Amino acid sequence: MKQYPKRYEDIILDMPRFTTEGVSALGGSIDALVAQFQSFLKELSVTLFELSVKAVWLEGRFVYQGVPRRRFGSKGGRKGYTQDSSFAYFMKTRVGATLQPLSGYFLRAVQTYFLELFPGFFEHNPFTEPAYFAYPYNHITLDHLLFVYQCHNRLALLQEADEQKMGIKEFSNWAVNWILSYCDEIEQTGAPRPYGMLVVNRAGTNMHLIKALKEIPKQTLQQKN
Repeated sequence: MKQYPKRYEDIILDMPRFTTEGVSALGGSIDALVAQFQSFLKELSVTLFELSVKAVWLEGRFVYQGVPRRRFGSKGGRKGYTQDSSFAYFMKTRVGATLQPLSGYFLRAVQTYFLELFPGFFEHNPFTEPAYFAYPYNHITLDHLLFVYQCHNRLALLQEADEQKMGIKEFSNWAVNWILSYCDEIEQTGAPRPYGMLVVNRAGTNMHLIKALKEIPKQTLQQKN
């Protein structure tokens, strides 16, 4: 993957007073707590990912008026409001429970990856073919997937992050610089800036995405001289 020199400022800055001063852990070292968090969050990412795959697959088995319900992070089924209502009624009255715990914004964003990661998604069965639907990364978590989920080259960015074992701080700073530099390069050819790029809260606590990078005032992201 092409690498770009550092041109844009970091969005998650080093703040020693939050990472060293007054930081400790009950019943053990801070390093042990860090390791336990990392192990837990990796396990959580794999579990939520696999459960989301199964939820989307099961939802896609439901048919209303001859149309299968196929949703990958969208706000509505292909049949619109009527199909949404029929599926909701089916879940509440026949199944006796809903998919609401797996329907939040975070997981809906993750679900947009499934068709890219698993070709022929509905031709396979996650209950009988779990290996086909396995979580595809060894080191990164769902935080990384959410951060770039609207970027058109998101899989390449995630693969680089996984190979380089980037934490979310390193990945966020690297991805923003890479994406902005990439867009600058595309724009220099006379082509429109690619859609689906990042705008992130400077504190790194309120990450969200917009569809057109040109809407971002560039001076707010450029590295100060």
